[in-house]
Amino acid sequence: MLTLDKTCGEIEAPLALEGDAIELVFPTGLLGFESSKRFRLISPPDLAPYQWLEGLDDLHLSFLVLPSVHIPNNYRVDLSDEDAESVGLRDAADAVLLNIAVCHKDGAVTVNLKGPIVYHRQTLAARQVVPNNACDLPLSHPLD
Repeated sequence: MLTLDKTCGEIEAPLALEGDAIELVFPTGLLGFESSKRFRLISPPDLAPYQWLEGLDDLHLSFLVLPSVHIPNNYRVDLSDEDAESVGLRDAADAVLLNIAVCHKDGAVTVNLKGPIVYHRQTLAARQVVPNNACDLPLSHPLD
């Protein structure tokens, strides 16, 4: 088992910055969108700290995501060996965590802590996971 905490996103990495994009490959797709395997992670400066995860296999598919470093409290994810191996992770320092965000009509923003996206900062292999400690994590966590 590999434990990742929110500081994984603070290590210098090839994150999409200043509107640049990186391509993430999800060998098993996203949960519920298994046929979509390639996504582009974009960081528009006017949206910081949020990023867009845009489908390349399905151009109508996009998700607002937030790097876990911006999630308050002691957020940590316990990855199964299978999840870690699926993206080639042997060390938590190689991981970047993202959480899917939802903007509600009333202006509130929540993030899914129960189904984070993890990607390898070197290979850019990615996977949406249900961590071993998912029972301790909320599906819809409000941001202040």
